[in-house]
Amino acid sequence: MDSIKITGNNGSVPDNYFKQFELIFHSDGKSTFKLTNGRDEDAAEVISESKQFQPKEIEKMIHEAERLQLTKVDKPNVGGPQKKIVFHADNKETVLEIQPTEIEALRFINQCLSLFNSGLPNRLVDFF
Repeated sequence: MDSIKITGNNGSVPDNYFKQFELIFHSDGKSTFKLTNGRDEDAAEVISESKQFQPKEIEKMIHEAERLQLTKVDKPNVGGPQKKIVFHADNKETVLEIQPTEIEALRFINQCLSLFNSGLPNRLVDFF
């Protein structure tokens, strides 16, 4: 099944301030969003939501993510908040680690967050 998974965290901060989110869109239209406080096993779930979308909307986003892959240039990680786009298409996984200077990729992430819930980009300002 094709999908897009967008993850992010607020970077190198003490564990009690660390936050991370995960947004997944599946090609069948199912989607989930999770926001947690803390790292790994110690993470406390703050928000967990699920929604259903038209499969055509998700297919369009997967094609947009593939287009981002074509323009992605490998750069060293500069630290700070980390964002990642992982998409599965045609039985292939592609991982894009997004740098703060990659405006087009950041717009794509905001577009995905807004599609899920128009208020998410404002609630996740620490990640950008």
